Amino acid sequence: MSNFVLQMTIALIPETEIIRQMAGYSRDCAILKILGVDFKTIVPCIYIYPSMNIKESAEDIFKKPLQDFITEEHQIKEITNFYRIGVGVPILTEHKR
Repeated sequence: MSNFVLQMTIALIPETEIIRQMAGYSRDCAILKILGVDFKTIVPCIYIYPSMNIKESAEDIFKKPLQDFITEEHQIKEITNFYRIGVGVPILTEHKR
């Protein structure tokens, strides 16, 4: 049964391995101490990924504080306190002389 759940989770969330790693870091006692939060606090995690479908560059996006991205729009619905932000990447085009 647990193997089925794992396969289903990977199918629903392609970044499963990245999210698992972030979940571990967000529960690391040394990191929580640096953040100054109680060890029982669920720390929000923001997964930032490159996307060719997003026009806004990283420079433009990160003029805003990360706190602004902890919204329902960016939330990964299947996981508590995880958010996803796509960042546009530069695209090389052929230069005509």
